[in-house]
Amino acid sequence: MKAKQPSIFVVDDDDDLRDSICDELERHGYKTAGAQHGESALTVLRKGPAKPDLVLLDLMMPEGDGWQVVAALKADRR
Repeated sequence: MKAKQPSIFVVDDDDDLRDSICDELERHGYKTAGAQHGESALTVLRKGPAKPDLVLLDLMMPEGDGWQVVAALKADRR
């Protein structure tokens, strides 16, 4: 039986940095997805069919910084 591939969700407003992080993580066997800012991250995380194993957040972003995303996720009972 094949083990589940761990998933990491990367949230950063710098497209090049986010893409580089995702590329490097994928080279090491992780499944990745990304979002450009906090609001889009919350939309994806709330509506997505599967929850990631880890969320990496930039702390200073427009439209919802990393701290706001953490607070919203903690407040969400799901």
